[in-house]
Amino acid sequence: MELFVFIAFQLLMEVQTYTPAVKVSPYVLRESSSVKMICETPADVTVKQCHFYINREEKNTKASWKCELDLTGAEVLRWADVKSPASVDIYCFYEWGNNKPSSHSPAVTLTVQGSDDVLTEVFYSSCHVETTSLLTSSVCSAKHG
Repeated sequence: MELFVFIAFQLLMEVQTYTPAVKVSPYVLRESSSVKMICETPADVTVKQCHFYINREEKNTKASWKCELDLTGAEVLRWADVKSPASVDIYCFYEWGNNKPSSHSPAVTLTVQGSDDVLTEVFYSSCHVETTSLLTSSVCSAKHG
């Protein structure tokens, strides 16, 4: 009986110390694009739901029983209460057993670019301009148009 209790205790400790991982795809997006967030959990644990939170604000969570979230860049910005361009840190944890919380994942950084930032990035690569000033579509079009 003591051996059974010891093994059960070790298994519980192993499950409790499992740290989930957040996966996001893509890491950089526009406000109008979508991002998929996944909270990876252990396969041998019955997970009740996962919680995602942003910038260490554990009281501002989004819950998902599938441990996945699909959000637009604009929704991420509203959730974080910031304006683009912005980088935010995404974390997750899960509930298992009798609503026991897991440890929390390390952060993954997600960047939401404004429409001007994305266009500027495209102009740099498509026009091959080497400058630190911002470009507009008319400058790019006039240069290559």
